[in-house]
Amino acid sequence: MRIDSSLRVSQEARILAKDIEEQSGYLVRIRRPAPSEAGFFDLWNRSFAKVDPNSRTAHVVVSGDLDHRIEAHELRHLERYLVDRVWQFASTEALPVRQRHQVAALDNDLEHLTMVPFELVLPGAEEFWEALYSEVLKSVPSSDDGSFELSRHLLILRVVLPSSAVRRDAEKMAEAIGITAHVDRLESWHRQAPDDKVGLGRLMIEEAGLPVACVRLQRFRPAPDVIEIQAL
Repeated sequence: MRIDSSLRVSQEARILAKDIEEQSGYLVRIRRPAPSEAGFFDLWNRSFAKVDPNSRTAHVVVSGDLDHRIEAHELRHLERYLVDRVWQFASTEALPVRQRHQVAALDNDLEHLTMVPFELVLPGAEEFWEALYSEVLKSVPSSDDGSFELSRHLLILRVVLPSSAVRRDAEKMAEAIGITAHVDRLESWHRQAPDDKVGLGRLMIEEAGLPVACVRLQRFRPAPDVIEIQAL
């Protein structure tokens, strides 16, 4: 494990990171961003997790203060990918950059459907997610161009923050562009098969009109293999 000296990491997070290392064979690095990573951050997104299978290193990258919620969230991402070995949606180079970003955002949102409900017991977590989605909704186009993005956000809000004001705002936006029935189908799928990440993701990709042939499934493997790839 390698931790930047400027970051104060709790003992609980250190234990979890060590456990991930022992079960996966990957080195866990908790660090500040490199200059090339500055564009990944904004007011609300102050951290991310990523895996480099070639160097067998898993990174938690943090801009700003590191608190228990961030520690738990990003390490849980790594645990799911490297220990639980869940499938991850990835795109081929054939997809335009905008659609590649959409696939990456879809995978992140699908992970949040599983992860965030367990985070809500942490102090301040519910308030954080409500505030984050209040800001996120401001950037969603109020037209068909925003339907894929809004449907993902509303699905998460129905599952994670069903009684929140931001969920009610998202419902109004969905009704205005005519995607309420679509989100109803996604929610029904998730409620019936909450562990079927691949099935729900495939449905969302197909209904968004993304080219399925340019999206693949991947998961990280223990040594000596690096990565397993499967067609969607």
